[in-house]
Amino acid sequence: MRQPPSCPDPRCNGAVLWKDTSTTATGEDHWFWWCGSCKRKWKPTSEQLEAFRYGPSGRRSHRLH
Repeated sequence: MRQPPSCPDPRCNGAVLWKDTSTTATGEDHWFWWCGSCKRKWKPTSEQLEAFRYGPSGRRSHRLH
């Protein structure tokens, strides 16, 4: 699985961006990158929209440990 990009703001020291899906009710490609360090949103590139559109493939385990 690909790793999300780092925040482009140099003051964030390479903080990893989070996929903000709080606006996906209007369509699957209406999400942003969010930085937990500077609290800013970044628009994904068309390549990132394609690469990160869906979650990882595979089965999730629902077993209790």
